[in-house]
Amino acid sequence: SGLVMDLQDRFESIDLNLGTLLRERKIIFSLAETSARYFSPGRYHQKVCVATEIEALGDKTVLLLHQIRSATDSALMVEGREKRICLSVAEPEHLRAIIIPDDIRACLQKACC
Repeated sequence: SGLVMDLQDRFESIDLNLGTLLRERKIIFSLAETSARYFSPGRYHQKVCVATEIEALGDKTVLLLHQIRSATDSALMVEGREKRICLSVAEPEHLRAIIIPDDIRACLQKACC
């Protein structure tokens, strides 16, 4: 069967817990941009494999690449990207982009590029 992980699972796989970042450090990775290219149609009940990797790591942003492939022949069906920006939510009425802290950057670099 296809593997589906949410963003929380993806970050936890590299030792980052998004809930802990929010509670303890008032940091979130907010969605800033998305894009998708479709190469072949999917069907209901079709088994797929989803792979996600960090394509680029900026000072304040993370670019994630998602590929959805057919489980039967590995044909690329969809390729999507999402840019996430590191935000301080310490003052909810004044959200602001911040440089990704060094310890978080180190975790992201383990899975990067």
